[in-house]
Amino acid sequence: MEIRFAYTPGTSPPLPADLTAQVGDHQVTIRTAEPEATLRVLLDWARDHRVSLPGLEVQPPSLEEIYLRLTGGAS
Repeated sequence: MEIRFAYTPGTSPPLPADLTAQVGDHQVTIRTAEPEATLRVLLDWARDHRVSLPGLEVQPPSLEEIYLRLTGGAS
């Protein structure tokens, strides 16, 4: 699963250290096999730091991602 939201590094507090996140062009992407636990950590962090999570999305993996995971890589 992927969790995404808007984020501006430098103006927002650092993300929790226990989240493996890709910070891109004003967006964070977190890939996780445990979305409930990851969301709990993320939402606790946002509440504790009074940070909003604009554009928060939770998306299941695409069919291509599932295929690549099942076959062990690119074809």
